[in-house]
Amino acid sequence: MRKFLNLFKSHYSFIPIIFGAGALFLSNILAKEFFSPQDYGYYSILITYFSIVFLFGIFGGEQLFIRISERPEPHLIETSRKVMGLVLGALLVSTVAGSVFFWMNYREAGFSLPIAVLVTLSMALLLFLVNILRLDGQFFFAQAAANFWKVMLVLISLAFLFFSGDWYVFKILLAASVIISVAAVSIYIARRIKFSLTKKISTNELVQLAFHFFIAISGFTLITFADRVLIEQKYSVEEFGNFFYLSNFFLAPFSIVQNYFGFKQLIAFKTDYNKLRVRRYLLQSILSGLGIGTILISMCWTLSQFNIVTFRFLDYIPAILLLLLTGLVRLYSSTVLSAFEARTTLATLKQANFFIAVATVLLFTMLYCLAESIESILAGILAIWIIRCIIHQILLRKLN
Repeated sequence: MRKFLNLFKSHYSFIPIIFGAGALFLSNILAKEFFSPQDYGYYSILITYFSIVFLFGIFGGEQLFIRISERPEPHLIETSRKVMGLVLGALLVSTVAGSVFFWMNYREAGFSLPIAVLVTLSMALLLFLVNILRLDGQFFFAQAAANFWKVMLVLISLAFLFFSGDWYVFKILLAASVIISVAAVSIYIARRIKFSLTKKISTNELVQLAFHFFIAISGFTLITFADRVLIEQKYSVEEFGNFFYLSNFFLAPFSIVQNYFGFKQLIAFKTDYNKLRVRRYLLQSILSGLGIGTILISMCWTLSQFNIVTFRFLDYIPAILLLLLTGLVRLYSSTVLSAFEARTTLATLKQANFFIAVATVLLFTMLYCLAESIESILAGILAIWIIRCIIHQILLRKLN
């Protein structure tokens, strides 16, 4: 019993991630059943936009904040005035640019401009708030805050399953949930956590670090969402919706565990880095990936065998296999990246960003020009993930 309690205590912050993953997974299945193919395509575009903003919303400023800031005591964070200014500036730029772009290009999927601004600001701000809670050691609450909108998404989906409603009402309810929940987290942090803006950092060092974190998060965002971007550009809204369904079914569970591993392991490596811990975490990521893949294949077979869902999985077997393999590679690479970020110097970070940026841009350009099927796009994205992982692992060995 004591061993179980210790295990639960070590990983209880995983509970909100499980709820968030389950909520997103279930809402994806439900929405596919009650939306028309076109409205489900719009749903897919909106959820993708939310996910991109939450990842890229402050241009890597959250990593800069984590790297520069310290927590000398509970609920007190020491950071730099320059870092806070940079983060707030990035938040403003991404809110304006993101909301205007989304409003102009995806009006059927999105909102009016004022609502688009509020939603974009909320999702980008949530990224920063989650990292404040993370640095303060409130891992459970940090993950609860990050995943709450997904829980609201499934509740709205369940309501639409039993009661009629259109796409417009759905997206307005979701927007209201995001805005209200982020406002609540902001109030909690303002009342609970104090900030001391006393840490010193030279402007030159700040700019260099910010630039390289920006390059790193840009590359990560590109390879995370490149498949969706390419498919949205090359295929219809309906076909994009089908791919989104597959991606969320077979890849999203890996992404959730990947984010959790990165979330916990970076802090662990910064506290106590050693090669034995790295090897143990790498083995853990491989075994977790194989377990997740087995569960997903079993679920897919069960849903199809008993006609629980109408989606025809058998039409997409090559794509499913590529998604599962990509998920395993991403899970493994999350541990490598956490170890690398904990040990890296500015010079090594520059090297990694340069090599990864060149490889990503070259392969992405080739895919955009030459890829003629969903399977070829997925194979190219898998190649990018493998190359990225190899580069980080080679440079990490040099750091050791």
